Amino acid sequence: MYIEKKTIEQYRDKNRLTSPRHITPYMSQNEYFNTFCEEEAASVITIKNQWTIEQHQSFIVTKPSQGEGSNAPQDVLSRCYTLQSHFHVNDYNRVNDYHLIINEIKLPTFIFIDEQMVTYIEPEDTYHRINVTPFVQEGHNHLKMICFPVAHWYKQAQIHDFYESMHIVARGYDRIEDFDIFCQFYPTLGVMQPTLHIKDIEGAPQITYQLLDQFGDILQKGDIDIDTPNCLDMDTISIEETHIHHLTLMLETQDEVIMHDIQLHFLQPLAHQAMTKVISC
Repeated sequence: MYIEKKTIEQYRDKNRLTSPRHITPYMSQNEYFNTFCEEEAASVITIKNQWTIEQHQSFIVTKPSQGEGSNAPQDVLSRCYTLQSHFHVNDYNRVNDYHLIINEIKLPTFIFIDEQMVTYIEPEDTYHRINVTPFVQEGHNHLKMICFPVAHWYKQAQIHDFYESMHIVARGYDRIEDFDIFCQFYPTLGVMQPTLHIKDIEGAPQITYQLLDQFGDILQKGDIDIDTPNCLDMDTISIEETHIHHLTLMLETQDEVIMHDIQLHFLQPLAHQAMTKVISC
């Protein structure tokens, strides 16, 4: 197996998306409250956990540097693994975008879909989100990864483990790409004010919000301005009520629903104080 070094540079982080927020969209509030984990959402396309793994001796072909005697390419012997699996797209929609999510990667890796090279990525402390929209089709899709161990002790079982946390997410055309939410406490009023800032979008989403309790009941709702910070009105919500343990912020666009948990934590009081709740976004 020969790989030209210029191919690595040409495809390094190609098709990779840099948004820091990992978003799994839902079709509705009802779907969110009736799924056990994000992987059960209708927008998530699972990659079959039936990998075939082959070990190869590979040659990374490099051109000699200036001043070297020979102009012939030089072969750098390396070891690599080829991992192959597949995924199935049942409800393909050409207006959707399809993103390959890799939660953890520890080896330099080439990624192919149906024998078309998608990208070359290297280990980082964050997850990888790769736009595979141009390569995905209705029905069966073949996924191949060529990875290069960076230490001699990597074995096939360990290679397999590195890619277990992979899946594909289908995103709507008009969508939220990134947002921030933070809370400010006003001691004179004794209230906590969440503020939402939409940092990045795709298309032209029209966004509304709802604040829900842990049972899915609506406590507050309104429209979201994508150009300015949005103070979410909590004047009518008493967070001192003992039955409210956490809130869920629901952001809805034309195509999808995003759910974000807002945890309420209890502060242990002193002997003369009452139990207090604070919000953590």
